[in-house]
Amino acid sequence: MHDFRVIGDVREKTLIYDVVVDRCYYSEEYNNIILKQIEEGLKNISPQHRCIVTIDQEFFEVEINWEMFIDINKE
Repeated sequence: MHDFRVIGDVREKTLIYDVVVDRCYYSEEYNNIILKQIEEGLKNISPQHRCIVTIDQEFFEVEINWEMFIDINKE
């Protein structure tokens, strides 16, 4: 989960979850399985709240330039 928000008033709250899935697992089928499991779990924990779950794909890739960390003058 990379983001969580609560909106609404005392009588009616909406819980909003944003979940990131690694791009190697990102597919429509996998997303549906994850959503179903999360939504069922949330209903068991907090049936009085409305829940919105969004699945996001990992959106960046870190590329490291290892030469920055190597002392090229080292003998």
